[in-house]
Amino acid sequence: MHAYFISLLVELLASQGINQDQLLNGTGATLADIHSPQGLTAAQLDAIFSSALELSQDPTLGLRLGSKINITAQGIIGYALMTSTTVEDALNLLVRYNRA
Repeated sequence: MHAYFISLLVELLASQGINQDQLLNGTGATLADIHSPQGLTAAQLDAIFSSALELSQDPTLGLRLGSKINITAQGIIGYALMTSTTVEDALNLLVRYNRA
């Protein structure tokens, strides 16, 4: 799933002239890490998104990224968010059916 979010982020930053090499520089993550089955560590994700904010100088970057996410493509998390009244309800649903 990380690859999906990072690809959207790269696409969004490209519209500002920022490429993926600039984004990953100094984050400890490589393209291979992004596409590996193990995915990225929390520290790498934090570094990538911090880098994106610094490079873009756009305080609305998170909102812009979120507007590009296809919630139905997020599996059980997307389903929980779409069918729950609150985030708390969604989290409770995920905990309740975590084995499924």
